Amino acid sequence: MGRRFFVEKGKQTTNLASISLSKISQLPVPIPPLAEMNEAIRLLDELLATTADVEAELAAASICKAGRQSILKSAFEGRLVEHDLNDESAEQLLARMSEQLESRRPRQNRRQAFAAE
Repeated sequence: MGRRFFVEKGKQTTNLASISLSKISQLPVPIPPLAEMNEAIRLLDELLATTADVEAELAAASICKAGRQSILKSAFEGRLVEHDLNDESAEQLLARMSEQLESRRPRQNRRQAFAAE
């Protein structure tokens, strides 16, 4: 409907199309029934409320992610808890854990180890 109106009322010269403001003001604009407009507004309000809820959830998730990264950074830097000078170092703890794992593994004799290869 609008396309036909502009084609009929507009003017076109070489590479230039134009229409006057007075002609645009004559464009008929169809208006839906009141019940249809109210339903459209209700649906839009519902969608906007859902969008606001999703935006709030995304913001909360972003804050949680930033908080988690901050906690992990503090933990890796050793600032999460007070440092006890009597505690063993991470290197010592890992060495002790490796020794414990090695002592729990069943040992194969050389023939069994060679045959397994």
